[in-house]
Amino acid sequence: TYWKNNFSKQKYVEQNAGYASYQPAYRTGYEGRGRYPGRTFEEVETDLQRDYEHSKGSSTLTWDKAKRATRSAWDRVERAMPGDADGDGR
Repeated sequence: TYWKNNFSKQKYVEQNAGYASYQPAYRTGYEGRGRYPGRTFEEVETDLQRDYEHSKGSSTLTWDKAKRATRSAWDRVERAMPGDADGDGR
């Protein structure tokens, strides 16, 4: 719900883009954070890209454009966890 209500406020979102274009990237980020515990985004970026490519459905976003949304969702989950769960200092 958070991303659906706030995606349009993100600087990386292309003008006139709908939530449906970014939803798979957000899902990749928030699910990926749980799928790869204790690892940094950078350590698993290749895996996340693969996950996104397999689950993006009809979204036309390339990984280069989806990556920032994926990272935003990853970081949001990270901030909700106590401490610095992945050890990246964020």
